[in-house]
Amino acid sequence: MTLAVTILMMAAACSSDNGDHAEPAAITLVKTIPGGCNNMGFVNQKSAAAESSDTVIFSIRKDTLVMFTGINYICCAPFRTEHILLNDSLIVTLTDQCNYPQENCYCRCMCYYTWEFLFTGFPDGTNPGFRVILDDPRQKEPVTLFKGSVTF
Repeated sequence: MTLAVTILMMAAACSSDNGDHAEPAAITLVKTIPGGCNNMGFVNQKSAAAESSDTVIFSIRKDTLVMFTGINYICCAPFRTEHILLNDSLIVTLTDQCNYPQENCYCRCMCYYTWEFLFTGFPDGTNPGFRVILDDPRQKEPVTLFKGSVTF
């Protein structure tokens, strides 16, 4: 009997919130859609024209924040992406996974690589910061390609 009363009291304490306030939803990555030259073998590669500039564009599709990122980079690079949310800022890292200089992963051309990062839980009326970092094994340190505030 004592155990039943204790459990009921614990359940009542846990459910004492009347629901008048809701916690803000956390910004969550739903998926990343690679495009452009991502995952293309040498046979399918074409050199990109210089008209494609490195870019970041934000948009909203229904309830999803879309962060389109495009960069000019050497062909045949094997990329992976990572993201973190730090102090209300989106930080996306584009990592070239080539084990350079031990192996040569690259083709002799330039390509335009794209990614669409799809996030949910984006709070309306806010402009969080963002940063896009390129980790290039041919460079000593990762480089910040873009930084600023999310704008539409």
